[in-house]
Amino acid sequence: MSIYKDDLPNYEYDNTAPDWYYRIDGLAYDWHGILNDNYKGYVFTSAHKDNLYKLDEKSIKSFSLSYAFNQKEALKPQRPYFSEVSKDFLDEVISAPIEEIKRYYLAERDEEYRERHEPDESMLTWSRDYYLKQWNSSYKDRWVKTKSDAEKIKSSLDNIIVAQEKIYQEACDHYEKIKFSPTKMAKHILDANPLPIFFKTDYKFNYDTTSKTLQIDFSFPDYKDKEIVIGQTARYKDKYASPTAKRKIIKQSLYSLIIWTGHVVSSSLNNPDVEQIAINVRQTWFDPATGREVTGVIASVLGLSDYFSSLNITKVDPIACMRQLKGIATPSLENQSPIRPIFDLNMNDKRVVDSRDIDGTLEEGENLAAMPWEDFEHLVAQLFEWEFAKDGAEVKVTQASRDRGVDAILFDPDPVRGGKYVLQAKRYTRTVDVASVRDLYGTVMNEGANRGILITTSSYGPDSYEFAKDKPISLIDGPNLTQMLRKHGKNYKIDLREARDILGLIEWMLFVLHDWVMLHLIALVIFCIVISSALSSYLYGIIIGAPLYFVLLFFYYYLSEKIKDDVTHVEEISEGKNTFIYRDSKGKVSFKYVEVRLLDDDRFHGVDLDINETRTYLYESVLETLPNEKVSKMSEQQIQKLVASYQKNNQVTETKKSNRVMKKEGDFAICFTGFKALEKAELINLAKESGIIVRTKVSHSIDMLVCGKSVGPSKLETAKKSGIVITDEKGFRNFLETGEL
Repeated sequence: MSIYKDDLPNYEYDNTAPDWYYRIDGLAYDWHGILNDNYKGYVFTSAHKDNLYKLDEKSIKSFSLSYAFNQKEALKPQRPYFSEVSKDFLDEVISAPIEEIKRYYLAERDEEYRERHEPDESMLTWSRDYYLKQWNSSYKDRWVKTKSDAEKIKSSLDNIIVAQEKIYQEACDHYEKIKFSPTKMAKHILDANPLPIFFKTDYKFNYDTTSKTLQIDFSFPDYKDKEIVIGQTARYKDKYASPTAKRKIIKQSLYSLIIWTGHVVSSSLNNPDVEQIAINVRQTWFDPATGREVTGVIASVLGLSDYFSSLNITKVDPIACMRQLKGIATPSLENQSPIRPIFDLNMNDKRVVDSRDIDGTLEEGENLAAMPWEDFEHLVAQLFEWEFAKDGAEVKVTQASRDRGVDAILFDPDPVRGGKYVLQAKRYTRTVDVASVRDLYGTVMNEGANRGILITTSSYGPDSYEFAKDKPISLIDGPNLTQMLRKHGKNYKIDLREARDILGLIEWMLFVLHDWVMLHLIALVIFCIVISSALSSYLYGIIIGAPLYFVLLFFYYYLSEKIKDDVTHVEEISEGKNTFIYRDSKGKVSFKYVEVRLLDDDRFHGVDLDINETRTYLYESVLETLPNEKVSKMSEQQIQKLVASYQKNNQVTETKKSNRVMKKEGDFAICFTGFKALEKAELINLAKESGIIVRTKVSHSIDMLVCGKSVGPSKLETAKKSGIVITDEKGFRNFLETGEL
């Protein structure tokens, strides 16, 4: 039967193709793959449909933000096409005669031709002949193959559906496992969005749990000796970009690829554990100076995941976006030079260990000078993490090995001031000697670090500041350390005196354990002497020698220890608010209400809350400490009566100099700077009348620097590094009056 009716004056045609004909036309191409178990290859999307023709196109050497990508839903496992194919459907395909399928095919083509062209008898005849030849040459064999595949599928349809459902469920399980893994999910997202063949990205992924940062590294091609096609000439020949246009295209492509990668991953990741995305771009080129192959990072950016996902990607200017993200790139993409990445987890340092949250285990007001030295190192690392958190810096603690040179390593991504910093923490109760500063400098050189930072609970001497001058070394002492901690809301104290008492006992116990053999030998010698000189019995020697051993050990400890201060009230002074009766160097006794900020060996520093000024006090001049509860119950008359009783019992002459800063007359040197001529002359006269040596330059030979309003910063810096006392005119006059700072 012809597909055309015998009475077709107006070229009418009969197209009564069933539904299965149109359905199978879209499925037949995949039947061969299903029969050969290729469903695994497309259970996950492998590329966006708009990019399929671009993937193998070698002429594509530029990249733009218009490059399509699969959205989150498309990344999930895709059900097999034949999950809805029934045996009835297959029966219709198998039973349909090939001539009937031919009629459907030709009628469909005839209809398509009529829709595109005006009816023309000669053209319609030509069209029918053309499609008939197409059927005989290829389409007939294709449908024969489709009917054969349908028979094979029908014979094992149940098994095929079961097998494909198993593959689908395995893919679903796999997806459920990886969707909460930042690195695995990022890889899955980018695997589903491949780039043209020229861009061999070779993605690498890392994740930092502390900063919740996903790091993506990928390669960018070297465009040297590569031409970029930008169109065609009138004669259909390729038109290439000029050198200037090429440079622009390369830069646009690099920045676009960075922004596109961040946007694609963040849009589909949707993981609360990823707050930031760091992207580092590697490139390999030949060094023109050596001819050797060089690989390095040429671009780096760090941005919030929410920022990347919120971009209207097709409207973004990649260069402006990189600028807003404060991304960095090599100055020239033709003459490359590697840059330091903003964020890099590939720190190949085997010494790095997991950091510990020491701050969370400490109580407010805890004495840092008495804590274990390993905990102090971890606390210092935490402090610098807080200090540099907004800059994206990373601090890594190294393996515990006391005083080996490196306690922690800080990596600062800032392109100007950043780099590698070596941190060394010393929980000391005595002054840090200059040898430790010299050791740190050597470590900085060996590590290739930008700077070394030494942090201690105690202080540094003038020699240490002098050595560190003009070197990449920073010294942070106890007061500065507590100030840095307070800036982050951490109220800890440093009480060196208390720490020495605590640590002294611990060190003594360690000393006993360490030198037990030596002490035992001493006891044994004494035992032998006792036996040889007085005793004739070995048994009596043991009875007498054993207790003698412990008696000697007891005295050994006490004779080696520093004589304890017998003034009990000194131990009662602590950080925080204190009330006490105090006698100054002039012998004047007064009641003090002081907020103590820092405890030192023989003095303490704090704010006199009655006058709201900073003062320094000597322990030996504290006559009595008064508990706050007791003071609150005392009247003003009772306090004055107590002060008067102490004043009566502590009379001294006005000429007596008891302050410890003045030392002996003529031994104290001072320098005035930043004052007007008349003011300076008056102060110099006051100093000379008090027997103080006046110097004209700031050097290690002076003990105090008195500063006016126009003091120069260089003199202040020199004084700080040299450990010189710095005060103003008011402080100097108070010093002359009371002998105290």
